[in-house]
Amino acid sequence: MMKSLHRWYEKIGEVLPFTLLTIGTVVIPLFFLPYTRDSLNLSKELFLFVVTSLALLFWFLRVALTKQVRIRHTILDIPLVLFIVFVSISFLFSRSPAASFFGVTHQFVLHLLAIIPVVLWAWLLIQEVRTPRRLYLCVTAFLLSGIGTLIIFLFGNTVFLQDIFQFDVIGFNTVSTLNSVFGVYITCVALVSLGVVLKKGNSLWEYIIPIIAFFLSIWGMVSLGFAVVWVLFALGLALTILFGWFAVERVHTWILSGVLLLCIISMLLAIFGTPVKVKSVLPVEVTLSFATSWEITQQSLLVGVKSFLVGSGPGMFVYDFSAFRPALFNTNELVSDIRFYVPFNTFFALTTEFGL
Repeated sequence: MMKSLHRWYEKIGEVLPFTLLTIGTVVIPLFFLPYTRDSLNLSKELFLFVVTSLALLFWFLRVALTKQVRIRHTILDIPLVLFIVFVSISFLFSRSPAASFFGVTHQFVLHLLAIIPVVLWAWLLIQEVRTPRRLYLCVTAFLLSGIGTLIIFLFGNTVFLQDIFQFDVIGFNTVSTLNSVFGVYITCVALVSLGVVLKKGNSLWEYIIPIIAFFLSIWGMVSLGFAVVWVLFALGLALTILFGWFAVERVHTWILSGVLLLCIISMLLAIFGTPVKVKSVLPVEVTLSFATSWEITQQSLLVGVKSFLVGSGPGMFVYDFSAFRPALFNTNELVSDIRFYVPFNTFFALTTEFGL
């Protein structure tokens, strides 16, 4: 009796961490709390922390029950460890260690308490995705979350969804406060779904979710109409064509030909822009320009050896902005009180906050 009970606990412990990660993959892009000050970022951070903690707890319980430690090693181990080491060093020398660790309440910035669950999530996925079936389930979960976010974005103005979610902005998405970031996300959804559709050997039912995700993603990219989204999509399609060429016996060649045509169309849309008639009317996004971000990044790196090596600390770009912002921000009354917590792109943010 005790032996069978022990085996029952072992079976539960075997599937529970992976189940939590799969559910989290579906829910995190969709999860938000509309009645909080930061309805998207803080809510996702809390949800990620809870799911990761539970998955890690059950992983340790499985080790305790089975008295076996199975750790899978991949080429991602060293980059993940180095990333945490470099972030921790930058945190120790931060201009505001408290803000670099906990973040700030009114604006999401990259901080240590948000980075650690992400790295743990990645490590747990490496440990738990041990079979092709589990990999397929993870990909399907990712595509399902993409379908959900796209439905909310594309049909959020309908009366039905308005009554459910109480949206207060046009073109609301549940992924990011910036639609440009959402565009990068749906580009990933489109490319992953296309990869699944390209592969031979799947059953008819296994193509349904990827096809829906792919067409909704294309619709979403057209609605956004951002040039950077089309550039990223064209690059992804070019890589897809390259991989498909080397594995031509395992992909549908007629779909691969369509990918080439889609790559050409994406490049044309990136160069000439998306027709205005098919684009959605979205709120204006105010971000720091490329030139100003690059100027602040250069000055923050060259201010001293410490800043050059380890940066100003996680989430501390706002300090660099205040110190090195152009004179226009000091002399123009319209922008004198504006503070930018993030630069033009992630590269500038990582460079200024973590150094070289």
